Amino acid sequence: MLFMIVMMMSLVPVGQASAAGAICDPCADSDSDGVNNCQDKCPRTLHGCPVDNEGCPLDSDKDGVIDCKDICPDTPAGCKVDGYYGCPFDADRDTVLDCLDKCPDTPQGCAVDNDGCPVDLDNDGVMDCRDKCICCETQGCPVNKDGCPIDSDRDGVFDCRDKCPDTPAGAKVAEDGCMHAKATVELKVEFDTDKSYIKEKYRDDIRKVADFMQEYPNSKAVIEGHTDSVGSDQYNLRLSHDRANSVRSYLMKEFGIDPSRLVAKSYGESRPVASNNTDEGRQKNRRVWVFIEEIGSK
Repeated sequence: MLFMIVMMMSLVPVGQASAAGAICDPCADSDSDGVNNCQDKCPRTLHGCPVDNEGCPLDSDKDGVIDCKDICPDTPAGCKVDGYYGCPFDADRDTVLDCLDKCPDTPQGCAVDNDGCPVDLDNDGVMDCRDKCICCETQGCPVNKDGCPIDSDRDGVFDCRDKCPDTPAGAKVAEDGCMHAKATVELKVEFDTDKSYIKEKYRDDIRKVADFMQEYPNSKAVIEGHTDSVGSDQYNLRLSHDRANSVRSYLMKEFGIDPSRLVAKSYGESRPVASNNTDEGRQKNRRVWVFIEEIGSK
């Protein structure tokens, strides 16, 4: 019995020494990673994984997934990844990683910028993927939910450019959204030779022009002065100027028409309407014509 106890006591240190020797054998490399067991802090590394000097698998992008399993080894620092493949999340699938995406809820299919936000080329507040009116011309205009400029009176001119926003339905308008038409009102005033004063008999005719312009406050009149061929060109040009301004002043002083709406032009003898070889023809050429160029909506 004593013999057996002595034998057992002598065998324990030998067994421990043998075990310790097996673990610390500098030639042993259990996981075949090139780092011997005595120095390997990760002795169960998967076969074929690159390791550091301590025998632990590399994780270059520090996302928690070792390189030999990481399908996305260049993940930006701080990005959350799935635990198996090591790839960053992109919840809205816009190709911008969630960790870099300033607009993480972008609707699918929308083009985005580098920040992951939907593109809005015309800066109208409606993303291009939902904008039915993507156009540079809409910039600065209020738009509806479809990104189209509002046209309250439905005349084809955006509200932001419409000078007449209350045009009646169906009316034809110009580019400024106002109804325009050539006027049918014309005025012809004839003068005596070498004179520019207006005869009383033309007062009622001039009044009609004034009434028309007051009815259409957006209208403007062109007043053309003319002469016959008696006298020099220079003198007749000045005389036609005086005649045109006589009618312009008459409309302003007698009927209160705003000067900015009256344009006087002088043509001298350059535009005859009859022959200057007869008294009757010369009388017709000594004239002022007034044309209402355009009228807008009342």
